[in-house]
Amino acid sequence: MYNFKLKEYNNGTLQLTFYSSPIRLKEDRYKPSQDVQGDKYFDEPSRFGENCDNLYTLNPFVSLEDRYKVSIIPTEKEGAELDELICLTEEELADKKDKSLRSSINRSKRMIYDYGRSNVWDWFFTFTFAPVKTFDRFNYEECKTKVTEWFHNVKKRYCKNIKYLIVPEQHESGAWHFHALVSNCGFEDHENGLTFVKAVNNQPWLKIDGEYVYDAKGQHVPNKYKGEFLRTSYPDGNFIYNIKEFKSGFSTATRVTDTRKAVTYIVKYITKELCEITMGKRRYLPSCNLELPKKSYVMCGADHLDTILTEIEYNHNVELSIDCIKTYIVDVPNYYNAITVFEFNPKEKQVQNT
Repeated sequence: MYNFKLKEYNNGTLQLTFYSSPIRLKEDRYKPSQDVQGDKYFDEPSRFGENCDNLYTLNPFVSLEDRYKVSIIPTEKEGAELDELICLTEEELADKKDKSLRSSINRSKRMIYDYGRSNVWDWFFTFTFAPVKTFDRFNYEECKTKVTEWFHNVKKRYCKNIKYLIVPEQHESGAWHFHALVSNCGFEDHENGLTFVKAVNNQPWLKIDGEYVYDAKGQHVPNKYKGEFLRTSYPDGNFIYNIKEFKSGFSTATRVTDTRKAVTYIVKYITKELCEITMGKRRYLPSCNLELPKKSYVMCGADHLDTILTEIEYNHNVELSIDCIKTYIVDVPNYYNAITVFEFNPKEKQVQNT
C-alpha cells in the first residue's frame, strides 16, 4: 500500500504524486486491514531514501501488474470466480468490460508518459500510408508491421542508436496514421542519419486548423504562403520537413522544443475508441533502448506532505514548479480519490525540454 509515488526522470526532473486514498498493491489483499493501516505508518514522515524501512522501490521495467503471475490452472477460489462471472447479467458483464477497458487505457497512457518523459526527443514524426493495392492501410496489424519494419531498417542502415516511441491514430476515413517521438537520427547528413528535406507549401487556398477560410463572398481565400517552405506557424514558426527515406506514403517531421508538451500531446491519441479497436494488441511501440523512470513508493501521513516536498527539494537539488501542480478527482461508483501531482525541476540548470 502507498499514497506517495515519486518518479525520477533521466533529465533531472522529478514528479511526486499524492493520493488522498491509498493505493493497495495486490499483495495487500492478503493482509488484514489493521496490518497495513496501523499507526506505525503515520508516526513520522517517510523519506524517499535508501534506508527507509517502509519504502517500496520497484524495478521500473516491471509493472505492478506483472509482479504477480496468475496460474494457468484456476485454483478453487478462481474457479468460483469464473462460475460467478458466468452468472452475471449482460449489464454487469458490460460494466466489467468497461472497467477493464478504462484500466487498459490508463496503463497505456502511463507507460507512454513514462517512456516519453524519461528520454530526450529531437523530432516528432507523422506517417501516412499511400493507397496501394499491395497494402491495406485500413488494417491495423499491416500498418503496425509496416512502420516497425521501417524503423528497424533505419536502425540497421542509417542510425544504429535511434530511439523511438510510436503511437497509432485512426483517421475519420478508417486509414491508420502513426506518430512517433524520435531521437538519435541525424539531421541533414545522410551518412550519419536520415535525410530531412524542407516541405513546401503547395496548398492554393488558406486553411486554419485544417478548415478552409472563406471571404465575405463565400469564396476561398488564396494562400499567400503557397510555394514557400512549410512552417509550424507563420510567418516564423519552425520548419516542417519530409523524410526522404520513407517511401510508403507521406511523412512530416518537426523539431521537439518542449518534451513535456510533446509527450502530453502524443498521449492524447490513446482514446477509448482506439483501445476498443486494438484490444489485445500493442497500441504503443517503444524501441528497446528507451529509459524508464526510477519509481519509489511510500506510505506516509498526509500531514507530512510539506516535509516530503522540502526533503525532495533538498535531497535531489530540485525546486518545486508552482505552475505545474495539478489535482485530478476520480469519482466513480464505489471509488473516490483525489490525486495531486507535483513537478520538480533541477535548481542548477533550468531545463527547457522537461
